[in-house]
Amino acid sequence: MIRIAYTSDLHVDYSNENRELVARLKESAVAAKPDVLILGGDIAASPTDFGWALGSFVEVKCRKLVVAGNHDIWIESKSDILNGKDSGAKYRQILPKVAAENGFEFLFEKAVIIEGIGFAGCMGWFDYSFRNPKFDDTTTLEQYRVGKWQSPSSGKNFLWNDMQYVWWLKDLSAKMSGFTRNDLCLSDIEISTLMAKSLSQQLDQLAGESVRQIVVVTHFVPNRGLLEYRDSIPHDYFNAYHGSVEIERVIRSNSKISHVFFGHSHVAKDVTIDGIRYVSRPVGYLGAGRTVTDASAKLAIVEI
Repeated sequence: MIRIAYTSDLHVDYSNENRELVARLKESAVAAKPDVLILGGDIAASPTDFGWALGSFVEVKCRKLVVAGNHDIWIESKSDILNGKDSGAKYRQILPKVAAENGFEFLFEKAVIIEGIGFAGCMGWFDYSFRNPKFDDTTTLEQYRVGKWQSPSSGKNFLWNDMQYVWWLKDLSAKMSGFTRNDLCLSDIEISTLMAKSLSQQLDQLAGESVRQIVVVTHFVPNRGLLEYRDSIPHDYFNAYHGSVEIERVIRSNSKISHVFFGHSHVAKDVTIDGIRYVSRPVGYLGAGRTVTDASAKLAIVEI
């Protein structure tokens, strides 16, 4: 039996309430006495804040795993890009280093085995395949790609912030001036493909090991069936940015996967789909009037 404590979407850079909750989450985790603590991404855009949050769990004496979220690879300034610190560098180099310095193993390239259980993970991403096709006549793929959409009825504009703050360059030596983000950066489909390939490779690593079952961790929603579709805009417009059917396929194709932990949607879930248990226990955006008095409610405890 292995005991897992899980939470996600700490957003410690969003509000004082988010930041203050971390100490109480740590206390809840210490009291739970887990064998593994997992953080499911969206911790902070700043590597300094990311490290502070992870370091806050030093008193939780167990193996600790973390995946990045989309907010974690946001670029804080164009000067970071010019200095070679694009989203790809944050994901592949900067955040794994910060995680290791604070006692966490960063899931992306190498699977982990703990007491006979395999752990594989990645951030995940979106490729618009979770969109509601009922709106394909009024919302084009190009609109999803640029992350801007205007309601034909109200004229209200909607924006997906990753299109402003995620700069995953194709070539770090490329000149910035005179080019757009879409010219310089990997597309969302390319990032999704990268994530699916990484997860698949980790599962291949575990196939050669003696593990009785596998736990997967992603930040983005790993199964379309976990989302609510209201047949209304803007709600269903944003579903397009919640996950990828390719990553869902990778998970479904491995019969040893018993549990998947995820975040991103800020909706707590604990459901079983086709024999796989999906668990989400996010903190989300806190603020005035949204303080959390019981931190343990934001920490899922799962025994396998």
